[in-house]
Amino acid sequence: MTTGFTALSYALAAILAIACAALAWALHRSRRLLREEQRWVSQLFDQLGIAHWRRNLDTQELWWSNVFRRMHGIAPDEPAERARSLRRLVPEDRQRLQSVLEEAYTRGGGEAGYRIQQPGLCIALSVNSVVPARRQDCRARCLGA
Repeated sequence: MTTGFTALSYALAAILAIACAALAWALHRSRRLLREEQRWVSQLFDQLGIAHWRRNLDTQELWWSNVFRRMHGIAPDEPAERARSLRRLVPEDRQRLQSVLEEAYTRGGGEAGYRIQQPGLCIALSVNSVVPARRQDCRARCLGA
């Protein structure tokens, strides 16, 4: 009786191991496909001249597209930090933009407009759609375009 029980235990353990490996592979593949799709969308937005960014609301980590960096006068090798993105904004728009963004994160979306002071006294208007999105593991991320 013990031998049959042991064999059954090993068989069940093997089945569980195979199922776990299959699930791990599927998760890895899904994450890879998601990263590829994010790269593709980012490249498309860049080609269309659309500035976009991502912010992880848990870690506060920011990522900016090349168009966003050019628009805000930020070099490709400069770290993505909120203060850095605000330095070219017209001064009276800085605090208002921060408030509008935080409110949009809380409410689940919104729009934020601000003016960017370009070299040579040119002022450009930027309008952002803020769309908080949750990853499947419930860590909040925020996408802006």
